[in-house]
Amino acid sequence: MLIISSLNSVMLNLINKEQQTTVRIIDQPLIINAGPGTGKTKTLVAKILYLINGKHYKPSSILALTFTKKAAEEIHARIRDGAKSQDLKGIFTGTFHAFGLKVLEEFDNGQNKEIKIVENAEQKKIIKKIASEKDVKETALLISNYKNSNYTNQTDKQSEIKQLVDMYNQELKKQGLIDYDDLLLNTLTLIRQSKNVKEALQNRFKYILIDEFQDTNKIQYEILRELVTKDGKAGIAGTAEIGICVIGDPLQSIYGFRGARGGVFDDFKKDFPGSKEVTLEINYRSTKEIIKTSHRLFPESIELAAAFEKTGTVEHVNTMNEYSEADWIISKISQIIGGTDLIQSSDFVANDQKNDKHATFADFAVIYRTHGFSRVLEKKFREQAIPFQIVGGKSIYERPEIELIINVLKYLHGDKDKDKEAEIPEVNLFSKWKEKNDLVAIAGDVINVCKLEEKLENKSDRLIDLNSFQADLLRFEKYKDPIGAFLENLEKLEERDYYDEKSDKVTLLTMHAAKGLEFKYVFICGFEEGLIPFIKKVQSTREISINNAQLEEEKRLLYVAMTRAKQGLYLISAKERNRKRNMRPSRFLKLLEGESFKEVQDEAIKKVQKRREVKKAKKAQIGMF
Repeated sequence: MLIISSLNSVMLNLINKEQQTTVRIIDQPLIINAGPGTGKTKTLVAKILYLINGKHYKPSSILALTFTKKAAEEIHARIRDGAKSQDLKGIFTGTFHAFGLKVLEEFDNGQNKEIKIVENAEQKKIIKKIASEKDVKETALLISNYKNSNYTNQTDKQSEIKQLVDMYNQELKKQGLIDYDDLLLNTLTLIRQSKNVKEALQNRFKYILIDEFQDTNKIQYEILRELVTKDGKAGIAGTAEIGICVIGDPLQSIYGFRGARGGVFDDFKKDFPGSKEVTLEINYRSTKEIIKTSHRLFPESIELAAAFEKTGTVEHVNTMNEYSEADWIISKISQIIGGTDLIQSSDFVANDQKNDKHATFADFAVIYRTHGFSRVLEKKFREQAIPFQIVGGKSIYERPEIELIINVLKYLHGDKDKDKEAEIPEVNLFSKWKEKNDLVAIAGDVINVCKLEEKLENKSDRLIDLNSFQADLLRFEKYKDPIGAFLENLEKLEERDYYDEKSDKVTLLTMHAAKGLEFKYVFICGFEEGLIPFIKKVQSTREISINNAQLEEEKRLLYVAMTRAKQGLYLISAKERNRKRNMRPSRFLKLLEGESFKEVQDEAIKKVQKRREVKKAKKAQIGMF
């Protein structure tokens, strides 16, 4: 390991020789292929610090764009740590949407009119109003995709989706709102139509970096191209004197349904023919067994090298059904942690797995393709009193009774919409609570005043969630402003689908929600044909068809899920699921088989089969009389 000397003492992060070479490439458009665990963020941060310290770029001339607030905050925090006491005034690290808002507020707000972006709750209300019979989430996605794909289409006047989008836009306009798609569309239109705005931005930003480039959709790419080129056209001849670096992994392009395109890397090479391409090849996350197995999905790609020698586990587990699948996972967690008194028998797990004395519940993730898988898992985890959190699905924070408590806390902290607390019978309680500023006590008062526990008496799952929520509040008592600390944390959780990395709970999440996260041990459920790869409508159990583009995205999605694992990876197939028998293992299983890939038979299969044989024999005996 070496240190880039030209970053001088302010850059203390160690980066490898490969990353150093990448950091020093400044004078040509650059593509960095950064696979799972290869130190993508560290490389990006080192490059920004090298620009400032080694090449004397002003911090205000650097634009770093990514796709989530969490990622932007992490990048900015690391830059600040690396720069020590250095002045970073003016550097922009944020999402495409935050950048668009900044541009519109500065250059397209002559009347000093506030730009209001529609919140999720209000957007849901609008969609329900204009399309009451349709699924809200699917309709929102349909509208978003239409806006992103058809923004230059002047011929589409009569289609059903066009009419739906028009009604939606009218409702937004009535309320003085825009959505996130309009935010980017308006930004692109402004830069394209105003030569002064474009020149002002190009004079300000001299180096642009794009994180998670594979997630870029058409409009975001067009904004990027407008910022970097003189006339918005492709080709090096039209390029302004602005440096550009994009970093990401084409194999982790999994948001095709949102308009993201893995082929955006090819577009970049075409538009910037003088570009340089570098691949980071050392994985600092996973063991060699996990790296080797996941690489078999894409054998034509460069195989990453494991940075560590530690031995890992990759197993394909055959089980009976979704219930024994959940039991097997619980037993494996119990066995790895050791001494949890959850399921102490070895009915479901072979005894060759050593205990991990340092493992906690937070080290485990159960990943599945669709939200429906969580139902049985939740039931079984509750039965065994295993703490868990759900990411990318229905969070406990969205339960009506918990939302009520949160809305009270928001009102006490400055949100003036008291209508959200209509269930509170005593108005004078608000002034008492405001004086008290005791997070846990106020939550308890709301529960008592509104008789929430009584209302949930016959809904044990929701009552457990309510108790779990109260327990989570305890960790904010240490803050001077506990309500403020809780609400700030909640805002961050909302940004990442309610994933709380500080909570010692097993994480249940979809493959899409898993991107960007990592866990010591990962279980992937439903490793069966029709589920992985996922096919919405299975016409026949014998013939399952899926087009090549969908299949490739499903393969990338599995790759993302598998590469979340650091030490242990378990792929679980069931013989039966949701009362359907003769389920077939995923077609991807054949690709993964090889060295370091172990087949495991769940003992539950024999037990269920034996019970069925006994039951069948009894029926036969009864039939004799």
